Amino acid sequence: QMTNTMTLEEDTVNSSEGLDEDGWRALGSQIAAKMAASWGAEWRWHDWEQVVEREPLFLAVEPQLEALWQAGEVSDHERYDRFRDACRDSWRTELARLLRVKRGSRSLDEVWTEGDFNPQPVHLLLADKTTIAGWVSREEEKAFITFRLSRYGEAKIVLPDSAEFAVEPSPRRAGLRYGRLRLERDGGGFRHWLGRRDVHCGHGLTLVLPDGTLVAGRYECDLRGWDSEALLYITLAGGIDGEQRILGLPSDADFLLEGRAL
Repeated sequence: QMTNTMTLEEDTVNSSEGLDEDGWRALGSQIAAKMAASWGAEWRWHDWEQVVEREPLFLAVEPQLEALWQAGEVSDHERYDRFRDACRDSWRTELARLLRVKRGSRSLDEVWTEGDFNPQPVHLLLADKTTIAGWVSREEEKAFITFRLSRYGEAKIVLPDSAEFAVEPSPRRAGLRYGRLRLERDGGGFRHWLGRRDVHCGHGLTLVLPDGTLVAGRYECDLRGWDSEALLYITLAGGIDGEQRILGLPSDADFLLEGRAL
């Protein structure tokens, strides 16, 4: 249960110098618990600067850090870095754990609990709450997920240690009106089109997987010629802000035609 009152253990506070390293670490965990408890926190963007600039719990004791910095001694600067890092690292670790609890997801380590490192069927969780059904496996100390990208194309991407997996897949949609990217000459260069809409780098696109799963991402392409490959940047759930991955899109990949690209 979080409150706006400091609840640090007494032995983490030195009466003459304020919080010690353990105290700053405990503060980071406390701030993480407060942030994670807010409504919708599991899908919200988080950043350390939010803590430094606006979090009352941090601002209340920040003068202790500033005093160390202003002291000017090398040992004081070292303590400043050590205390600040302890608070930030604790905040990040605890917030990532609590957000995963709120999302009800499994970690990469939990996927292998009963699989003994054999390929496992999973529902990879994305930062927009959707999932991708595929198989996770390990090769040379790295984890990968393999899934069907289009009727004839397959994707295989490296998973970060922070990757999360949903217990159940996200809802799928049937009867979708979708189309394929079409590469055409546009003035002195090339341009992808989706239906009657021109698609530009940075636009949002929704990929339709063969099983009806919708995957939202950002379109990018180096339009050099007829062999230009369209790319879709997607964000995986996990950690504080998730992690980005890139999908190379085969020519038979399908996309929603409804709505304008972002």
